Amino acid sequence: MKTLSYIFIYSIIMASVFQPLRSQILSTRNLVAILPNDTAGVGKVMASTAFAGEFGRGFGSAGGDHAWSLKLTGLAEIYRFSERSALVFLLGHEMNANPWNDIAFNPRVAHWEENISYYYNSDNLSWQAGFFQRCKHDIDNSDHPEGDRQRENTPVKRNIILTGLQGGISSIEINDDNSFLMSTYKLEAYLFNSDFRAPDTLDNKSWKNLRASFSAGLRYHHKFDETVSIYNRSNATLLFFSADPGYEQDVYSEYNARIEFGLSLAGPSGSIDIFTAYERFFDEVADVVPRSSDVFQFGVRMRAGIFY
Repeated sequence: MKTLSYIFIYSIIMASVFQPLRSQILSTRNLVAILPNDTAGVGKVMASTAFAGEFGRGFGSAGGDHAWSLKLTGLAEIYRFSERSALVFLLGHEMNANPWNDIAFNPRVAHWEENISYYYNSDNLSWQAGFFQRCKHDIDNSDHPEGDRQRENTPVKRNIILTGLQGGISSIEINDDNSFLMSTYKLEAYLFNSDFRAPDTLDNKSWKNLRASFSAGLRYHHKFDETVSIYNRSNATLLFFSADPGYEQDVYSEYNARIEFGLSLAGPSGSIDIFTAYERFFDEVADVVPRSSDVFQFGVRMRAGIFY
């Protein structure tokens, strides 16, 4: 599995050379859940639950639409089949705000994700397969995007829905007593998508045309002691779109990516991450017209131990 991790690092470098890096509608993109083997919960409903929360301040995004970011993630182990397998429900929420009002916090966009999956642990790998639905909705879209700075406004609307199937695999490789290297890979197929815009904008880059995606992630974690550690968390996604009639290309692709460095403080039931990150979006979905956006972010994340 180390070879796969090295291939992923190389693919990140090559993607940054040949095409801009971008991100996606996926509120749980910064975390991977790996269930521990457990005998106590076998045959039980709601054998365990877990939570993660994240708050970030961003700079440089288009229109300031990622000036603030709030993410919440919840996991419920619906039923534990065996020591190594369980049915899991994952719920994610993300809210983004720009700074254009009198308190410099103007909510504009909300994302939701619901996922029900079967998890199985083999000796060295964690496998996952299931069904997901994600959506994006506007907040206060009757107000001007620049809030208190502008009084006149024509309301706009953009709702995005993604529904499909996914399968993933994750590995944790222990380098020594003080560090580990983790790699994760996921394939998604999309069954029903919608990208409703009002007013309608004729643009081929529509989420309704998303057909499949492949994601890869890497995390390196080094401990100084039982409490303090440093880490790098990175991920990238290749998305495949079909083109609307009349365009030269039948299929086109987009890249998504994020790179994060941080300090982690561990406790009995989880960790606090203090991080800085860079992320680029091929489509700033706060706007009815697709546009790219870059954001540099500083933030804090609190997470249960099963989230990596």
